[in-house]
Amino acid sequence: MRGKKILVIIAILFFVVSGYLLSDAFFFKRLVYQNHITSPEEAFTFVIRNTGVPDLRSPPPLEYSPRLMLTKQKDLFCDQSAILMATILGELGYDTRLVDLVGDDGISHHTILEVKQNERWKAYDTLNRLQGETYEQIQRRLSYNARPVYRTYVGSRWSTRHNFYLQRLSWSLKSGKRG
Repeated sequence: MRGKKILVIIAILFFVVSGYLLSDAFFFKRLVYQNHITSPEEAFTFVIRNTGVPDLRSPPPLEYSPRLMLTKQKDLFCDQSAILMATILGELGYDTRLVDLVGDDGISHHTILEVKQNERWKAYDTLNRLQGETYEQIQRRLSYNARPVYRTYVGSRWSTRHNFYLQRLSWSLKSGKRG
C-alpha cells in the first residue's frame, strides 16, 4: 500500500513539474528573460523582428496558442500579433487591451494593442509597425471610418497556460466537440 502511495505521489509530481516545464507560461517566462525584454517597446520590437505578415493569397493555417503563433505560424494577422505582444507583456505585469477598429459595416477590420504605461494607454500597431500613437492617430491612417471596441486579453485559463498536459487535453476535448 505504501509503495502505491509513493508511485501516485511521483506520478503527480511528474505531471505538475514536467507539465509546467513544457507549458506556455514557462516558455514565455524564458522568452522574456533570454531576450532581455523589459518594456512594451522591447516587446514590440521582438514581435516585429520575429513575425511577418501573411500573404492573403495563401493564408497560413491559423494557430490559436500565442506560443504556436510565434514558433509555428510566424506570419500573423493583426489580432494574432497583438495577442502575442499582450502575452509577452502579461509576463512583465502590464495591463493590456485589444482594440478592434470596427467599420460602419459592424466588422472589425483591424486590431491594435493598447498598453497602460504611466497611467495612460499607449497604442501599438504591430501590423503597420506603429507605436506610441493614440487610437485616433492610427484610425486617421485607415481608409475607412472606424470606432474602437475594447476587449481585455486574458489568455487561456491559468491551468492550461501553466500545464502542457492540461492544455493538450483541453484542445483534444474542444476538437472532439467540433467533429
